[in-house]
Amino acid sequence: MKTKTKIVVLVEIAIVLCSLFLMAIPAIAAEQVVTQEVSASEVITASEDDYVLGIYGNANEDDTIDMGDVVYTKLTIFGKKPKTELCDAKYDGRINVLDVIQTKLIILGKEKEITFVDTADEIVTVKKPVERIVICSCGEQGEALRILDAMDKVVGVSSRIQEEPAKSFFPEFQELPNVGSWDNYEAILSLNPDAVILYHWAEPELEKKLPGVTAIRLNFYRGFQCFDEMRKLGYILDREEEAQEYVDFIDGYLSIVEERVETLSEDEKPRVYVETTKPWRTANKEGGPASPIRMAGGRNIAEDVEGSETGMIADIDPEWVIKQNPEFIIKLWLGFFGGYGEDDLGSLKEAREEIMTRTVLVLARVDAIQNEKVYIISTGAFYLPCFHTSVVHLAKLFHPDLFEDLDPRAIHQEYLEKYHKNPRDFVYIYPPFED
Repeated sequence: MKTKTKIVVLVEIAIVLCSLFLMAIPAIAAEQVVTQEVSASEVITASEDDYVLGIYGNANEDDTIDMGDVVYTKLTIFGKKPKTELCDAKYDGRINVLDVIQTKLIILGKEKEITFVDTADEIVTVKKPVERIVICSCGEQGEALRILDAMDKVVGVSSRIQEEPAKSFFPEFQELPNVGSWDNYEAILSLNPDAVILYHWAEPELEKKLPGVTAIRLNFYRGFQCFDEMRKLGYILDREEEAQEYVDFIDGYLSIVEERVETLSEDEKPRVYVETTKPWRTANKEGGPASPIRMAGGRNIAEDVEGSETGMIADIDPEWVIKQNPEFIIKLWLGFFGGYGEDDLGSLKEAREEIMTRTVLVLARVDAIQNEKVYIISTGAFYLPCFHTSVVHLAKLFHPDLFEDLDPRAIHQEYLEKYHKNPRDFVYIYPPFED
């Protein structure tokens, strides 16, 4: 089988070299070819009109790597198309036949390495295949790996994944070595991983402390990045089809919400105060809850508040919240994977009652308190690859007449059955929607 594979690759390379020779034929013909091939590759969803896949080899800067990129790179070499940064598929500072070959190998899934732009906006080259992965997070990346059918590649996990509530969601991880956190370098190296997956803001100098191990910085907790991150991980792990299937599935629901929300004026979008698990701590436009609120047709009152710590959250003064007079208050609860396996609303009721009886809010007659539009939602709906569930939940809360036909719980259950093969009880919102 290995001999056959080598022969196939050699044949493909020979085809590429022959096609380069043919490029010396008049440029008009070449322009006709690229027009035909690239136009077929630029079919993208309505919600991603400006999306560019940040992988070197995506020469024409669309949402995938295909023959349109091969042709574009050839035309670039012969001066018929402007160079783009992503033309440099080999990432060696030159645009030449090696980039054409590398792009073709990426399409075939035969490349020995791939270079991409991670969520920290750093350029990373990872050797392939990636077979041994350590997850250094609370578990979002684990959920992404399950979606991509790549759980068998995980050889170690952080301590958070072996603690509740993530523990119940990832039974297959409970017998794996526990590395503690991303700064436990000795424990990570002892597992001989090809890569560690972690948050974009964690340990900037990690690569120096883990020689030979690639740091893949993809969050999977911010909705506006999740499609991009899933596609990149799909290419890294040779799971491009699975990644695109996920994008299409989630975008099907997001497009429904987007189409209806577009009919609203800004004044018709309610003011929303979102509070993290700590009182008077909120998320700005960089925080995980920001994009679901925006997608659902709400206005995050803290959108432009300067963040602290990781730049995404901020501690605020109660008087500031009162001045903003939010129409909805959304409290995040239960932790990243909290809610799964839960049927007791007790803690959610208590959390809501605590907000409803905050003296400063009651005395100020804040709209959300007066109209009892205070909801407790599990953080998992906001921060994980299932973020579309928070969008449909919030859309129905903010605009019940527009989304009367949507059943958020059924949509969430469909996601669990499709990607996690384990239908389970869950408590994600309180008060729940009336049947």
